[in-house]
Amino acid sequence: MGVLIRRRDQLLFPLSVLLVAAALAATAIHASDASADNETVVFIVRHGEKVDSSDDAALSELGQTRAQELARVLADAEIDYVHSTGYARTKGTAAPLAKVRGLKTQAYDRADAKLLVSKIRKLGGRHLVVGHSSSIRSVIRELGGEPGKPINVEGEYDRLYVITIAHDGHATTTLLRYGEPYRAAVAEVVGHQAAH
Repeated sequence: MGVLIRRRDQLLFPLSVLLVAAALAATAIHASDASADNETVVFIVRHGEKVDSSDDAALSELGQTRAQELARVLADAEIDYVHSTGYARTKGTAAPLAKVRGLKTQAYDRADAKLLVSKIRKLGGRHLVVGHSSSIRSVIRELGGEPGKPINVEGEYDRLYVITIAHDGHATTTLLRYGEPYRAAVAEVVGHQAAH
């Protein structure tokens, strides 16, 4: 059974990478048309995996790998602004993409989603927001998006939200996944496939 699960994971991981790439390509095509309509596009992620549970823990090796994968996945998304809370794990997650894009990461207060969203709406363009399992939900809601089910604090680091805000303020939410897949999400996909 362990071999069967591993084979499914090995098959699902390339599939998930392909699906994320296709969704990002579709988003990029839609968002390139969006500039004419003054749409704002916000990519939102939780920080990568951390070394321990201390208050300001750095990224673990797996978290650093995830941060590099985020930079690779969003390299062609034409990000204009990068926002991160002041914690080592969020700054570390944002840093690779900021470096690739030649941008300075702008700090925000995780307890003040309204201020961050006000800034994003004023600036327009394309943003990456790196936050925490609880704070990103507030940011998504403040943008007018839908965060979906609560994030599993213990192990879910692979959500990539894409919030597109039209010129009339209407927001649409797309949930993608990137990097090493969250095991429960893989189990849901496998269970859904088995049911059909």
